[in-house]
Amino acid sequence: MHASIESKRVEIVALCERLGVVRLDVFGSATTDAFDEVLSDADFVVEFMDGPAFDRFDVYFSLREGLADMLGRPVDLVTRLSVKNPYFRERMEQTQELVYAA
Repeated sequence: MHASIESKRVEIVALCERLGVVRLDVFGSATTDAFDEVLSDADFVVEFMDGPAFDRFDVYFSLREGLADMLGRPVDLVTRLSVKNPYFRERMEQTQELVYAA
């Protein structure tokens, strides 16, 4: 995981706990030497809790915006269940690193 993300881990964990995130992983260039400190976005995959009172829409956008604000860069956020493309899923799984787990 790139140092710019690792340095914000405490804040990211607090955000995940506040929003009811079950698991958050970073993947893609932010886990490799290809990460460009100036140009790269940060890619995350998230798992949310289940339940009828859980507002996935609101939590998704709150998490994405919160991460972008913390990191000072664009954030791409996907939910694990939404990834249907097997090639994308394989690449994601090959590079993902745990950031938070409830």
